Amino acid sequence: MSETGSSEQPKVGRMGRAVSIGHIDSYHAFELHESLAAGQKVGRARTEVDVRPGARSRWAKIRSSVVVGELLREIRKKKRHEKKAILQLCVVIVLSGCASAVPFELLNKADRGCSSLILLAQYLYATSECVRSGNVGTFIAERKIPMGHHVLFLFLFGITNVLLNAALDLGLPMPVYLVIKNGGLAVSMLLGWAVQSKIYRLEQVLGVLCITLGVIITTFASKPAQKSTESAQTMSTFSFLLAAGSVTLGVVAMSLLNIAQERAFKHHGKHFQEAMFYQHVLGLPLFLLGSADLFSHMRKWSGMWRELPLPSPLNISVPTMWLMLLVNISMAQIMKVSCLKLTSLAGSLTNVLVVTIFRFVSLLVSAVVLNSPPFP
Repeated sequence: MSETGSSEQPKVGRMGRAVSIGHIDSYHAFELHESLAAGQKVGRARTEVDVRPGARSRWAKIRSSVVVGELLREIRKKKRHEKKAILQLCVVIVLSGCASAVPFELLNKADRGCSSLILLAQYLYATSECVRSGNVGTFIAERKIPMGHHVLFLFLFGITNVLLNAALDLGLPMPVYLVIKNGGLAVSMLLGWAVQSKIYRLEQVLGVLCITLGVIITTFASKPAQKSTESAQTMSTFSFLLAAGSVTLGVVAMSLLNIAQERAFKHHGKHFQEAMFYQHVLGLPLFLLGSADLFSHMRKWSGMWRELPLPSPLNISVPTMWLMLLVNISMAQIMKVSCLKLTSLAGSLTNVLVVTIFRFVSLLVSAVVLNSPPFP
């Protein structure tokens, strides 16, 4: 026993020194700590040697699957957003197109030959919108699409409007005008096959052929008969065929414009605002060629005032022609921008299909509301 009377038995450490369990000196504590740490390192090294290769491969597979899953989720999310944007653009095109077609027909009925003035107003409005956006400096200094493409867009767009306006100036009835323009779907499919080497299914071809056949039948069924007593108010057969051919060529030029824009957006990016700016700014000087005719229509419109169909004192006189022109150009601008966006997202054929739907709805409105026969 020790001097204190304790029953604890001494123990011998590694260096031969006698220590008690309750009184380990600092040297032995440090030695014990080093021994335990060395043992842990050896055990961990053995575990890593045995397990690490398999664990690494499993973790690599897990990380790869997580990354692939995130990419797939991003792709699905992007596709959902694109489908939603395409659907919204389709609705906007149909509604804004119908809202611009009604005042356009009323203006041409009230003043035949005013299509050039309407087109000039649309150009000025579109140019002012581009200037107000504050991106004119970017469009000029940092042009993304080559100027040759913009000149081609201008040429095709100008030819399209000249041919379509010529048909209206010749007195082609608006329902016939809209029916022929609906044949643009067949023209776009034919040019897509010939120019872009696209392949279409048999169901698509048969559907387009049926639409085209209906357009041809409706066009010839709507041809006015020549009457000797009404020769001044009725189109001759030659004028009718000339106007119908003018619309047909305008539809071909419009389809070529859609294909050219689709290819430019595919190769140089979806810069539809830049295309809209150059298409209208470069086309403004061309209106100087018909300035005399434009001023004559302006003077005529300035003298056409009518009272609003409202109770007194709200039944004030307003320039009805200019108000209808304002509605037409604002709705037409919304439709043009939406068509360019839709072409950049879904292609030219989808754009032509949606525009065909809009024209069909406009044809119904024109036939049932604006040109309906007197009901008993």
